[in-house]
Amino acid sequence: VILFSTYMCAKNESPPPDVEKVIKYTQKHKLPLIMGTDSNSHHYLWGDKNTDKRGEDLLDFLDTHNLGWENRGSTPTFVNTRGHNSIIDLTITNNSGSKLIKNWKISGEESNSDHRYLQFNIKTDQTTTIEASRNVKNTDWDRFTESLASCQTLENLKTAPITTTEEIDHVASLLGGSLSTNQRAACK
Repeated sequence: VILFSTYMCAKNESPPPDVEKVIKYTQKHKLPLIMGTDSNSHHYLWGDKNTDKRGEDLLDFLDTHNLGWENRGSTPTFVNTRGHNSIIDLTITNNSGSKLIKNWKISGEESNSDHRYLQFNIKTDQTTTIEASRNVKNTDWDRFTESLASCQTLENLKTAPITTTEEIDHVASLLGGSLSTNQRAACK
């Protein structure tokens, strides 16, 4: 599966030239393609209330390359404080990528942006273990600070000899690992 994200700047050619290279790669190797994009393009076919030239051009590009989109409905993906809303964020797929997408939706979760999260599941026949990620916004920073204050590794680093590049690398590795471990422990 090829997963990638691209920004289609309203001032530049749409889509960017690199997108076609990725599409050709997936075609050559018969790989599923799932692409997330802020297209800055409007078209009623993907639910927007308007259609513009960029939207027409993007639709022609998608059609030429046998691509589609997973967006459903007319819920805006872009909403700003000035009351402007539209559907410019798209999940673009080839046929085999589309078959992998399940439960596509626009999240109601706060994104701290004027763009909403697009969420979906990717169905695969393989089982893999994915390490859980942590949301830094959920870190209890007081707990993190307290755990660093009592961290023996950090205490030992204060007197560690640092005279060679190997020792610098070793100390940097220990420091990074300690910070990561303590942050992970303080994350709710």
